[in-house]
Amino acid sequence: MGRVPLFLPLVALISGILWGNGDLISPMWMLLLILLAACFLFVRKHAVSIFMLFMAVGWTLTVIHAPRTAFTFLPDAVVSAVVLDIKEESGSRMLLCKIDSLNETPCRSIHAGIRLYGAFPVLSGGERIKFTADIGPYVPPRHVVPDEVIYDGIMQSVEAVASVTGSQLKVIDRDSSLAAALRSNIVSLIVGSGINDETGRMLSALVVGDTGMIDRDTRSEYSLAGLSHILALSGLHVGVIAMIVAVALWPLYIGRHNRTRFAVTIVILWIYAWFTGFIPSVTRAVIMASVYMFGAILERKPVALNSLCLAAIIILSVDPSCLWDIGFQLSFTAVAGIILFYPLLNRVDRKTHPYLYYAMSFPAVSLSAMILTGIPAAYYFHTFPLLFIMSNVAVSLVIPWFIALGVLLIILESAGIHALWLCDMLDLLAAYSDAVAHSVASLKYGAVSDIYFPAWWLVPVMTALLLLAYAGHRRRWPVALIAMLCLVDSLIMIRLFAPSYPAQENYLVADAGCTDFIVRDRNKIYVYTTAVTPAGRNDVIDRISARLKDYMALRSADTVVLLPDTFFSPYVSCRGNYLSVDGNRYCFVSDNHQRPAMEVDYLVICRGFTGNAVECYNAFSPDSVILSADIDPRRLRRYAGELTRRSVPHRILCR
Repeated sequence: MGRVPLFLPLVALISGILWGNGDLISPMWMLLLILLAACFLFVRKHAVSIFMLFMAVGWTLTVIHAPRTAFTFLPDAVVSAVVLDIKEESGSRMLLCKIDSLNETPCRSIHAGIRLYGAFPVLSGGERIKFTADIGPYVPPRHVVPDEVIYDGIMQSVEAVASVTGSQLKVIDRDSSLAAALRSNIVSLIVGSGINDETGRMLSALVVGDTGMIDRDTRSEYSLAGLSHILALSGLHVGVIAMIVAVALWPLYIGRHNRTRFAVTIVILWIYAWFTGFIPSVTRAVIMASVYMFGAILERKPVALNSLCLAAIIILSVDPSCLWDIGFQLSFTAVAGIILFYPLLNRVDRKTHPYLYYAMSFPAVSLSAMILTGIPAAYYFHTFPLLFIMSNVAVSLVIPWFIALGVLLIILESAGIHALWLCDMLDLLAAYSDAVAHSVASLKYGAVSDIYFPAWWLVPVMTALLLLAYAGHRRRWPVALIAMLCLVDSLIMIRLFAPSYPAQENYLVADAGCTDFIVRDRNKIYVYTTAVTPAGRNDVIDRISARLKDYMALRSADTVVLLPDTFFSPYVSCRGNYLSVDGNRYCFVSDNHQRPAMEVDYLVICRGFTGNAVECYNAFSPDSVILSADIDPRRLRRYAGELTRRSVPHRILCR
């Protein structure tokens, strides 16, 4: 701890952020922490005092960044916003935006998530958009189906949400900032340079950070091969940029102006961070490089782990919600793994055996990074690449050259020089990288899939790994034994507390344009849907399979079947819009012309019905009415009000 003085403040800051996201948001708690810090400082317990102070800082930052007033529902609101980020989801895109105008009136800055359906214009971060839609407060989604996939990690800082079709949205102003203009110009230079499309997408991602053009299949292959970090700007890319700058400033080294060289490099790296939009992984790497070079300027040797803690403190102080970002978590755990485990894995003396040392460095870096990131990545993505060392060694040999030659290509293209030979070299390197990723990903035993474990299991496993690192550096073998016992104990506990599931389950869920009834009968998933178009019905299986991927894997279900018009089994039967599941009878009403054909227990009113809800209830005489959330929000509220006034038992089926 003496060599890493910022570790304790970082832990305290994270604790304060976690506390601030809870229910205890009274200012009295902050005052209590400050009072305790003063008391411990008075009795000379400086470590405890610093912990309390940084915990108070974390709590305060979280409260400051929280919305001051709750967002209220606005029907048919005219919204003007700036696009911050674009995330791909199944069947749609999520635009993370900053709203600054509602109904043509300036308003406070509101972070919003806009789900975009259908065909939409080409968008990029920083562009101003305008649309008219119902917009309401963001409510964290609840799991209608246990273990279903809900992409809500990106919504931690969102206050408001809306759903918009592509035809409703207009781009009214392109991003006019200098950084965005530079990124756009560089992407244009790359696209028009003569390299093929795949190489252009990869170069744009590795130099500019524009990953929007990389298709989902490529992302999946790189992920299964353990190479997903290659496609995202990180410390590797910042290191290559630093190497390019070091080569360009070689005359300063010859002239013994090392301090000037380090100072210029720091400035250029921060310009690059600004150019990429201060992506957390790039910011972290630039902060660490800056601390290292400042130490060199002051002729002091910095501690890498302390630099990492400083980078985390700075990023979390600017935006506490980064703590919930998966990329932030994996980026920092990867660097921490390299710092802690690389010296233990590569013990070759650099001076005595320099070639062997560098040969060992590639697999040692890959393995040390995977030691700490493998378990969290398996928790989030449910896969673990087995051949990551082989793929990382193979690709790491060419990626620095690919980035360096890409930068050279951009410089030549900006000067009006078309170097086709350079384009051919870049195409060759990109094809090689893609071939490695595809070959490893397609191997039968290249990765372990369907890995599932509870979140609490991360705590003992990560603690055990940190204890192993401590034991290795300090030669405390009893600590290593404790770490191994902790790992074994956690494996036994997860086995003992493994959940059991019933053989049959059913769930009624509403989606964006239809209502689905999901029925599991042992290893089969039967789906009844109100989607009427062939394209909509064909999309149901893909959508349900993606949504229930984790649910199916945990329950050993392997088939999704769309129920036909007539179907019968002991647990579920279907005839037209009538469905019987586990003895309960349902009728789905999605137009105004349906008439009762049999007795039902539940009447499900869905999108497409525009008649009178009370008259429909009287005609079918069910025990209860279910209003699906796929109905237009205003009509849904009107139906609910009419049924309430007539004392009709009903409930709203939420998404």
